[in-house]
Amino acid sequence: MIARVPEGVPAGGQFTSTGHGEAPIVLSSEFKQPVQQPRSPAFIGDRELTITENFYRDGLIRRQRAIDDVANLALAQIAIHTLRRFPDAATIRVQPRDDGEGMTVVGIHDASGDVIASSEGYEEAAALHEFHGMRGFAGASMDDLAAELPVQDADWWQHAQEIDDEWSGTHDVDLHAVASWQN
Repeated sequence: MIARVPEGVPAGGQFTSTGHGEAPIVLSSEFKQPVQQPRSPAFIGDRELTITENFYRDGLIRRQRAIDDVANLALAQIAIHTLRRFPDAATIRVQPRDDGEGMTVVGIHDASGDVIASSEGYEEAAALHEFHGMRGFAGASMDDLAAELPVQDADWWQHAQEIDDEWSGTHDVDLHAVASWQN
């Protein structure tokens, strides 16, 4: 038989059991308090900041959806009441109110672009005055409903086409598209 253990190595190779000393055990009546590692304030701050940012973002999204819902409902009421009173109407012209709170209706046009109601001309002015006096759901006036349309870009603008230049904020809104639109 051939020995497989190299010369000078105790029998059993590197795994041969050898004696070694044990660490001494010392018992005392004192107990050490566990050491708690301090947490990084920056880590906690970043986490809280992220949570706060997410809540803020989610709140803004919910707020914008609510604004869009109110604006779309208000515009739908305007469209339906306008089409009932002025069956030939195709668009309403809106522009920002002087106080900056929402829009106001300044004209009603038919499909060929002819004026049905506006502030110019006696009959057109009378028709526009009649329009502003109409009442929607829960007695809201057309002015109140138009004031619910945000001046800044919002969901209701998908039915509007810009008139003149971008600084005037004047838009023509397609009444038939609004009246048939479903959310």
